[in-house]
Amino acid sequence: MTTNAARYDRNFLITKFDMRQFFDKSFFPVSFYYLGMLTILDKFTMKLPNLNMRQIFVEYFNELHHIDVSTRYTEIMQAFVTQPNIENLFAGYWREYVSQLPEAIFEKVNENFYRTTFYELCSRYLSSWLAFTVENSYPQGRSNLEFIGKFHEKFVGMRWVMEFKYFSNAEFARMKTSIEAFTLREEDTEQIKGYAEGVRQQYPECRTFLHVIYCFGNQGFRVVQVECPQTIISG
Repeated sequence: MTTNAARYDRNFLITKFDMRQFFDKSFFPVSFYYLGMLTILDKFTMKLPNLNMRQIFVEYFNELHHIDVSTRYTEIMQAFVTQPNIENLFAGYWREYVSQLPEAIFEKVNENFYRTTFYELCSRYLSSWLAFTVENSYPQGRSNLEFIGKFHEKFVGMRWVMEFKYFSNAEFARMKTSIEAFTLREEDTEQIKGYAEGVRQQYPECRTFLHVIYCFGNQGFRVVQVECPQTIISG
């Protein structure tokens, strides 16, 4: 869940095995593959196949670490429905969810962890108005996370495209800057604008909102809104 990648031994997939192997730790990736919980990414790694499996793994993670996902988020989510603002929504997620995580988790996480847990939490509260997609394919690449207004609901025709970037505590320390002073990187701007172009080609009537979300270990975050080409946006 933290990396969306699990290494596996390809020989296990093509040779016979004893059923006792099924519960051996080294065999887990292949066991999960046979159970439909993982799919093959390449000849070395597997990944989570879809949003449903992402939700199942995150739900188990939250249960395992006794993380509350039910009693402290109503005001945050209601505020987004009233006046959508990705920065405020992510700030609420960071304040209420990330603050509950055990310290040891931050030695393993990357942008996939923040993206997946943010998506899972928002889907619990906002699915009446929004659909969600992870790694949506465009000619310019795959977007990290998108919120899509549902037909016949108040956000119809609106799409929020988010790109997550992660820096470990050690990496951030070497930058010798503060979170407040951290500025949007040019390559990240070009990347997310490429996704916006893909959205424009597929859904020319869609109002697109672009955000790059930087996560700095467990120290903090920065949400930067990027102007969408040919569209004036607010967030």
